[in-house]
Amino acid sequence: MSGPPFSIPESASPTNVTVSGENLCHYITDDQLCRLGEMRKDLVMEICLASGGILAGSLVPALTGWQHWMSTTGASAGDLIAMMMLAASVAAFFITGYQWYVRHQSHVDLVEEIRNRPKVPVRHSV
Repeated sequence: MSGPPFSIPESASPTNVTVSGENLCHYITDDQLCRLGEMRKDLVMEICLASGGILAGSLVPALTGWQHWMSTTGASAGDLIAMMMLAASVAAFFITGYQWYVRHQSHVDLVEEIRNRPKVPVRHSV
């Protein structure tokens, strides 16, 4: 590590910081930071995957129901239920899929923000 230990650019705005009685800093390795960015139990992900399964399972019955609706036979109650399940699961899949992507991106951004912090050399005293 070369360069000054820590520098604040002159273009930075004045900042005040309050510090509690005890200031804990947690130092982690880069590998631990990568794993931390990947580890999360996300309900949105679970809902997205479940709605994707419902979408896949209701696709054929809903298409069959649609075909019945468009023909002279008309759609049965089961056909209507399958079409409503398909519509609801498509909506849930795309909404939760988007939320899952946004949350994942925020984890990636946080890891990069931490990784791009200024590096300060640490000197060990004996």
